[in-house]
Amino acid sequence: MEKTSVGLIDAVKQHDRYETDVEKTENDGSQPPLIPQPSNDPADPLNWPLALKIGILIQICLLGALGGLNTAIINPAYGPMSKELGISTVTASYQTTVVIALNGIGPFIWIPLANVYGRRPVYLFTTLLGFGSALGSAYANSFGQLLAARVFNGFFPAAFALGPATIVDLFFLHQRGRALGTFTVMLTNGSHLAPIFGGLLGQFCGWRWTFKFTAICDAVMVIVVFFCLPETLFSRKTSAELTEQTRKEPRMTMETYFSRLTLRNKDPDLKLHLKQFVWPSVKMAKYPSVLFPALYYASQYGFASILPAVTVAYIFQEFFHWNTLDIGLGYGAALTIGASLGELAAGMVVDSIVKRASRKAGGRPPEPEVRLQAIWTGEILLPIGLLIYGFTLQYATVWIAPLIGKRLE
Repeated sequence: MEKTSVGLIDAVKQHDRYETDVEKTENDGSQPPLIPQPSNDPADPLNWPLALKIGILIQICLLGALGGLNTAIINPAYGPMSKELGISTVTASYQTTVVIALNGIGPFIWIPLANVYGRRPVYLFTTLLGFGSALGSAYANSFGQLLAARVFNGFFPAAFALGPATIVDLFFLHQRGRALGTFTVMLTNGSHLAPIFGGLLGQFCGWRWTFKFTAICDAVMVIVVFFCLPETLFSRKTSAELTEQTRKEPRMTMETYFSRLTLRNKDPDLKLHLKQFVWPSVKMAKYPSVLFPALYYASQYGFASILPAVTVAYIFQEFFHWNTLDIGLGYGAALTIGASLGELAAGMVVDSIVKRASRKAGGRPPEPEVRLQAIWTGEILLPIGLLIYGFTLQYATVWIAPLIGKRLE
């Protein structure tokens, strides 16, 4: 983990140098070197056709969105669930709280396993786990049974952390920005669209169908991943510096494709050690450039997404007497619109910051850390949105006022 995070900073620096090289080589007709350097092996994911890479990207985007859907789809239906199981609405929210907590613990387990045994077996196992636990949640006869099923469901979204690693396996450095951007949008809005589906299903089909629906989606993805997602973990060893003009792309054959549909990576050089699970993450705390953005992201995501996920059903039912459908549509639409606009604006803000820093540096690419200046936008909007949300609820204003606050967050 330590090497990965430090390497990420170096990779961004290389990317900046790459962009400068592109500008320089446009005039002389030469091509910049590819980062990282691909091998001459057709099994190397960097050599795969772009259509296959995009197909794999779509799959991991769907898995990321499906992780959020599994977590949050039940949120608008706390009311009917609590009545059937004989618990309070607040107690009903605890099963979502457990899932969210385990979403954060899961990557400490899945990433070391995926780095040794491969991405594919982890995707398959966790998606199958999501299917089984969602189905178990749908047929739970007590809150205790539901809570037990949701514990296992919390370990499902391996794509939350494994998705970016898969993108790094597939794409060159200058291609990763758009791929990561697409993945982030899908990952974020999966949990925001979930209440809309949950509200519709909970209102017209019953709360159990929210879990049945996610189980169906999980089952479909198990089949898709089994046949359509080849292993992307690859040990790349090459010494020659290649460019787009000089390299000869190895031909991708059906034999090569099927050889990557294994259930375990067979690289003998990769060994699993106990110290790979937690200790690398602990050591990252000594890097302020890693620690502070992580704390910032945790607080922003916690207040903007997790807090409403476990409280909005109770609040809007008590204050505005909304039913399951109203809660799902209002809450889901507010978060989806706000997140989509925020992600669009974030790209423009970061681009303007980088351009301004580059002008100040005399045209040289700025340090990667300059991008962190963009956090002030969220640091200002989040408290404003929370204050609007809180005060408009306290003083019993119209229903749209707190939703505007949620959009700003």
